[in-house]
Amino acid sequence: MVAEQPRVALPTTTSPTFVLNARAADLLAGCAAGVTGKIVEYPFDTVKVLLQCQTVGKQQYSGSWDCFVKTLRGEGAMGFYRGFTAPLYGSIIENAVLFTIYGQLQKLMKNGSDEPLSIAQLSTAGFMAGSVVSLVLTPVELLKCKMQMNRAMFKGAADCFLHTVRTAGITGMYKGHAATFMRESFGGAAWFGCYEFICQRMSPDGNKDKLSPWALLGAGALGGVAYNAIMFPADVVKSQIQAEAVGSSKPSYMKRLAHLYRGEGVRGLYRGFGVTLCRAVPANAVIFGTYEFCLRLFSGATDNALS
Repeated sequence: MVAEQPRVALPTTTSPTFVLNARAADLLAGCAAGVTGKIVEYPFDTVKVLLQCQTVGKQQYSGSWDCFVKTLRGEGAMGFYRGFTAPLYGSIIENAVLFTIYGQLQKLMKNGSDEPLSIAQLSTAGFMAGSVVSLVLTPVELLKCKMQMNRAMFKGAADCFLHTVRTAGITGMYKGHAATFMRESFGGAAWFGCYEFICQRMSPDGNKDKLSPWALLGAGALGGVAYNAIMFPADVVKSQIQAEAVGSSKPSYMKRLAHLYRGEGVRGLYRGFGVTLCRAVPANAVIFGTYEFCLRLFSGATDNALS
């Protein structure tokens, strides 16, 4: 009779071991997320900006579908990708910075502890990461809005940039920063907070690394809805400010909000909200899905990513 061999306990790991270090993994995964997310969302964003920047009382479009049809008839499919180059590069930088800072802030908050962070702590990390990203995003958003609203004026993003700097100086590239800061900081808290909350609820042990791709896509979609819903009026004002001609001296942020509300009520503060939600679901699903897949790929956990 053969003696039974003693069982050897398999080693367990509490955190993924990255082929790259964790910071590089966050950076590259964020870059990939920025590319895929921008390709999906940009046509929706063009329609949103066209709706947001209409003059009060002189609307050219009756709604998102009307704007879509008129743009398609007038400019073809490429009309939805007006000024795409600058936002694409900006999205790569934005998401790389955002996810890297978010990851580093989590590490600082844990301070060597293995205890998971609370949703409040994760939301705070999202707020802080969004605040920093607004510094990168404001010039990119300004170029995007100007190209979307005044395509015939500029040969491309570089021409738009040079025109703005020559006319208003380098500070002109930060027109609308206050509104962008409001959107990105509070929106970032809602974005990451909602995403992490949904992931925790869907995972039996609270570990999102074991969630299926469909679960991650669903959580990302809901995170995108939360991001856009919480600070959408700030985004409307931001688009209006940044689409204006260089050197214009229109009312301040709060006065614009008041003017929109007096002229059109709550509906005026949510111009383009419908098309934004249509964009938020697929775009943010793709962003978080790409990010999490890349992290699993860099950690060698592709079996989990594809299961």
